[in-house]
Amino acid sequence: MRLPANFTETIHGLLQEISRREILPRYRGEEAMNTQMKSSPHDPVTDADICAENAIIAAMARILPGAVVVGEESVSKNPDLLSRIGDDGMTVIVDPVDGTLNFSCGIPAFGTMIAVMIGSETVFGAIHEPLTGDTIAAEKGGGAYRITQSGAWIPVAASQDPASPAGTGFINFMAYRKDKRHDIFDRLDGLGHIRSVHCCAVEYRMTITGKAAFNFCHVSTPWDHAPGAFILGEAGGHTSFLDGTPYTPMRRNGQIIAAGSRDVCDMLRDRFSFLDD
Repeated sequence: MRLPANFTETIHGLLQEISRREILPRYRGEEAMNTQMKSSPHDPVTDADICAENAIIAAMARILPGAVVVGEESVSKNPDLLSRIGDDGMTVIVDPVDGTLNFSCGIPAFGTMIAVMIGSETVFGAIHEPLTGDTIAAEKGGGAYRITQSGAWIPVAASQDPASPAGTGFINFMAYRKDKRHDIFDRLDGLGHIRSVHCCAVEYRMTITGKAAFNFCHVSTPWDHAPGAFILGEAGGHTSFLDGTPYTPMRRNGQIIAAGSRDVCDMLRDRFSFLDD
């Protein structure tokens, strides 16, 4: 079992089309205000999420017949879908609009993410940026590339140095208790500029392309990490759980460190292991 020929090009074109048709017309428009909440006031879903995911599901039925699609919005209605990740055959993991809260507020930090697994192995990842039309993508063993709106392929590589001039790191401080936030601040020396844009698509894209040194995430939902972690590996980086276990989409508990190298992951794990308490 393998991916079809020219699969990356096909997905790049598909994500451009879906962005033009389902996502961008709703951005900063009246339709973007048709927002509902799922698990909390900080977990919204919009028409763009639902329509984009439905379009991806329909396209995958043509491109990868028989593949199981595990999408964020589908799982919110049918949680049993999560158990299909790692099954024999192909699984497609989809986040139609990552950064939905940003999107619904008109903040330009959101993206669409797709990963493809064959059995328990991830073999493809893509992160699409609707506002530019660019896609960061990788197939297993082929390296990572930024594919521009016009179709140019530009190799990308992660940064190995957490204190480089591009040493931005991402941590969402507000995800932790107040006492933990103080402990985090005490351990930031030498790590550059620390921030959060509340969007894994953006944070992974910056880490993959060497514009950020790492991203640290308190949640492990597979659509937030499977695409980016795979591409980062192809770009020379490394992703693990805070306990040191290598990342896998089949594990859905634990905090995640994604960085330009295994050494940087290890250094961050040593600094922030107290968060695993």
